[in-house]
Amino acid sequence: MKRLQRGDTLIEVMLAIVILSMIIVTSITLTGFGIGQTESAVEHSQVRTALNGQGDILEYLRDQYIATGHSGGGPSGTWTTILSMYLNNTAAPTEVDTCNKGQHAFYLKQTVAGNTLSAASISTLIGSATGYAQPGQGIWIDAYRPVIPGGNPKYIDFVIKGCWSPIGNGPQQQEASIVRLYDGN
Repeated sequence: MKRLQRGDTLIEVMLAIVILSMIIVTSITLTGFGIGQTESAVEHSQVRTALNGQGDILEYLRDQYIATGHSGGGPSGTWTTILSMYLNNTAAPTEVDTCNKGQHAFYLKQTVAGNTLSAASISTLIGSATGYAQPGQGIWIDAYRPVIPGGNPKYIDFVIKGCWSPIGNGPQQQEASIVRLYDGN
């Protein structure tokens, strides 16, 4: 055996294993964090879509109320019910970052025939959501018409909220949207 031939010493091999282990642990940790962030983004996106859907149904009901000359059946009747039974006669809250339902909270269920909304009904049975929120399970609407001396304004602020416990661990999540619609009268 020649004296110029050298192998790695035990210390060099152990140092290489430590460095490789640190790289692997860091990679696994970052991957887990990335998956959690992606999961959270998907949940927020799904809830935001559901909130927008509730707002779209409200607009549809109001538009049908106006188009039918305020007649009492179908979507127009649903809008009339919202105006008569589900309004909180106070100004909309300035902060919507709580998961507290208002006194007259409701959500809208839709029936679709083909690509057209054929009916919408009102429900007040609102449960909590595990995983992402959906209408009736963590998503609800609070309607506010501010009381102004000298008469009521012609608009209603609909605060559409979504609150849910994320699929993974973490604090309660929430999304909210405010839709201002003129009442059609």
